[in-house]
Amino acid sequence: MNCWANPSCPTGCRYRRFTTPRSTPTFDADLIGIDPDYRVHVSERILTQHDGPMLEALKQLQGSALHLPNRVGDRPDRDRLAVRFERFKAVA
Repeated sequence: MNCWANPSCPTGCRYRRFTTPRSTPTFDADLIGIDPDYRVHVSERILTQHDGPMLEALKQLQGSALHLPNRVGDRPDRDRLAVRFERFKAVA
């Protein structure tokens, strides 16, 4: 089972619980990343493009903080986010 893609898996990629369905492909494609401090980063590939309101809205995520669940156990795992964020930085 691919735990990274399973929203019920207690990994740093439980992103389907805290993003919209349209933004999950951008996470999968490493166009956005989430660091272990729950900050959103947008790839330079996106930030340098100019292609309409959806792209501009995505750019607005740069530096924003995730809205986290109150229960700590429901929050994304920081260690797994760190692993995934390293992958984002390598390709971003």
